[in-house]
Amino acid sequence: MSNGQSQQDTASANNEKMTRLFLYVLAILLALTLNAAFDTFMGPIAKYNDFSQLWPSIGETKAKSAILLVQAAVFLLLVARFYPGAYCYYAVGPKKIGAKEIFVNMLGTVLLFGGFYASALTLRSTKLFYYVIMAFHALDFFWFWFANFLLGMEQRVRRVTNVWQFIDLVTIASILICRFVLPLPTEGPYYWFQWASLVVLILISLADFYMLWPFYKSEPEWETKLHLPRWMAAAA
Repeated sequence: MSNGQSQQDTASANNEKMTRLFLYVLAILLALTLNAAFDTFMGPIAKYNDFSQLWPSIGETKAKSAILLVQAAVFLLLVARFYPGAYCYYAVGPKKIGAKEIFVNMLGTVLLFGGFYASALTLRSTKLFYYVIMAFHALDFFWFWFANFLLGMEQRVRRVTNVWQFIDLVTIASILICRFVLPLPTEGPYYWFQWASLVVLILISLADFYMLWPFYKSEPEWETKLHLPRWMAAAA
């Protein structure tokens, strides 16, 4: 075996190890995020001794309890979008992993964890939760722009990140419209702003899964199977 081939095999093995390391780190951060979410959401239950004390407290704030429950479900839906998305992105990422790639991927991992951890800590807030979601999507948008600028993504990966960036902008714009343009009431008893924003987040998540499902499933030649609208496929 030539020295050139040996060096190439070594570099390929190192890149595979680095990718695996990022995936392990991602799994650990996912566990920490879910732990924070469950602690925040379920923590207040500890002050009740039995169901006879718990149910009356829920009955007094039925509308708010319903909002918080759906917020938690939507949070888990976002986790189910972003963490597998990050996993697949790292799996199909640059074949050569150097200092720039490590820096960009670590920055993305930290932003992903930070955004979801902050969201987890605001799960019981009926207002702050939505501002954190907007901030997180804004960071996600700019991180993809920065990553493409610094690394120059493959065209097939760029098609996916274009969809994610578009979804980031639609998410931010939709919540801002619900809050400041319409504007919908943010207080009880109906919490119209929260319900409208949650419906938007659910619909956007479903659209994300539909358009990029072949990518999330890591199907062979997934880049040819994406369910993108014509205008989005042409832009990509």
